[in-house]
Amino acid sequence: MRLGEAMREADAATRLIDATEQSPTIANTPDARTLEEANGEPAGGDSVADSSDGSGEASAATPATELPWFEPVTRAVAERRLTASAAEALIRGLGQPCDDCDADVLRAAAEELLGDAGGMNTDALTKQARWARDRLDPAGVTKRAERRYAARKWRFSRNADGARTAWIEFDDESAAWIDTIVSAGMRPRRGGPRFVDKAEAEAAEKLRDDPRTNDQLVFDLLMDVLRAGAIADPSTGFGARQPGVRVVITKTELDKHDTDGNLTGTGHLEETGEAVPPAMIERLLCDVGTRDITVDENGNPLDVGREQRIFTAKQRVALAIRDGGCMHPDCDRPPSYAESHHIYEWAADHGKTNIADGILLCRYHHMLIHNQHWKIRREGSVYWLVPPHGDTRQPIRLRSKAAWSLDRKVG
Repeated sequence: MRLGEAMREADAATRLIDATEQSPTIANTPDARTLEEANGEPAGGDSVADSSDGSGEASAATPATELPWFEPVTRAVAERRLTASAAEALIRGLGQPCDDCDADVLRAAAEELLGDAGGMNTDALTKQARWARDRLDPAGVTKRAERRYAARKWRFSRNADGARTAWIEFDDESAAWIDTIVSAGMRPRRGGPRFVDKAEAEAAEKLRDDPRTNDQLVFDLLMDVLRAGAIADPSTGFGARQPGVRVVITKTELDKHDTDGNLTGTGHLEETGEAVPPAMIERLLCDVGTRDITVDENGNPLDVGREQRIFTAKQRVALAIRDGGCMHPDCDRPPSYAESHHIYEWAADHGKTNIADGILLCRYHHMLIHNQHWKIRREGSVYWLVPPHGDTRQPIRLRSKAAWSLDRKVG
């Protein structure tokens, strides 16, 4: 139905444009004047091209009609060069025009994708269309991530038999984590690597022979993760392939910052290729660090750097003792729920991974600081939460949540 409506809109615009282009031509040619005289009408009489002032120019009363940006797609369907499902996927993937990505840009992208659409299935074409939109509209990546984060929810209910059920709507980062957890735990059932060590091969064979369905295995896997918590030995559930979110970003994108030093470049999830907004990248850089990889002009790796910018286990213990949990003034999360935040970002501020320049924040407030561009600044041993540029609120003094801390007693 959506495709049919799009085709109707494109066809109506095409017919109107054709009629507008043809009418002045008929009325202004010598042949047209001869035809009028042959019909007994005075030459130069009323015509569709005559204006009310008799100037002979086309009237400007009728506004110019523009073809919708998806007209090349609907035309390809009408000419049987594209299937209906592929066309709907392409239109949905490219999205709607906006200030940062107008109709002309989307039309050019659609025409480019149509050149390769013949050899793609619908899923592949959908991905290509979404990736094209993300490249053309990087600001839209952030807006989409913010919408999904605001809409995140986990609702519980019961079905007709009284069984407990749940509805989950993920934000982008949480969805990426769930994808990697399930992928790592289920890969023997999904055609994982064949060349593995003996212990992993035995575990994979056991999982393949398990009588449970894939849905049951995923359920039990996620429940085991919830029970075990983040501090459990992950190898008991996932084997050699540990779950985690890995983002690929080029140096060009990583060097893009606004006037306040906030990252504006975008990256992509290694597993799915989905675009990642800059605020999420900043938080991951702050929490887990990076690995530099040098590639040639064809994308072949030449040099794989070492991992860096990660707080060690001993440093995290020291931060837990000093901060006593999330340092945000409105939070009471304990250290086990907190992430290590670099108050001076390594890319923008050339920060260092040390105790003095690290601070504990729970995931929610860590994301909040990055998403809303708050800053944490240190003056000696005192930390301040600084509002975004242009915000008139005053900086907020951050105090340790540790029971023993003298900082809690300072006025």
